[in-house]
Amino acid sequence: MRSVILNVAVSLDGYLSGKNGEYDRCFTDQDYGMKEFFKRIDATLIGRKTYDLMVKAGEAIYPTLMNYVFSRTIQKASAKNVHIVSESVAGFVRNLKEAKGKDIWLFGGAELIHACLEHDLVDAGKPLFGARSTRQHFVLIQSKQYSTGLVQLMYKRLKG
Repeated sequence: MRSVILNVAVSLDGYLSGKNGEYDRCFTDQDYGMKEFFKRIDATLIGRKTYDLMVKAGEAIYPTLMNYVFSRTIQKASAKNVHIVSESVAGFVRNLKEAKGKDIWLFGGAELIHACLEHDLVDAGKPLFGARSTRQHFVLIQSKQYSTGLVQLMYKRLKG
C-alpha cells in the first residue's frame, strides 16, 4: 500500500503561508533533501487555493508527477499531468493509496491537509498545529538542520 506523506514548509509558529497566500518561507537556495524525496513519490495531492497560487505564479505543476487537485469549481486542468478531483477527499485518497505506485505527497494547502488528517489518511510527515478531534501518535524518524536556519523534521505515524 502507498503512503501519504505530509511534507510542507511551515513557520515555527505554525503558518503555511502569509495573510495573502505568500509562500516566501519556502526556501529555494538549496535542495533541502527534495531530490531524494522526489525519488519516493509519483503523485501529489493539492488543494484548489494552492493550485491557483501556483498557476497564477506561472509555476509548472510538477511535470514528472501525477497531480491531483481537489476542487468543486475548476472545470479544466492546466496540464495533462493535472487531474481535477471533485469527489470526496477521503474516498479518493483511500482508493489512491490502494492503487499501484510510489508514495503520495500531500503538498497542501491547509484545508486539504486538515481533511486528510481528520480522515486518518496521513501516514508520515510533519504534523501541523491545530485542534484535532482524535489523537494520533508520531515518532520523529529524522531531523536535519540547514545553514539558513531551516530545520527539517520527518515523522512517522504510529498505527493503532
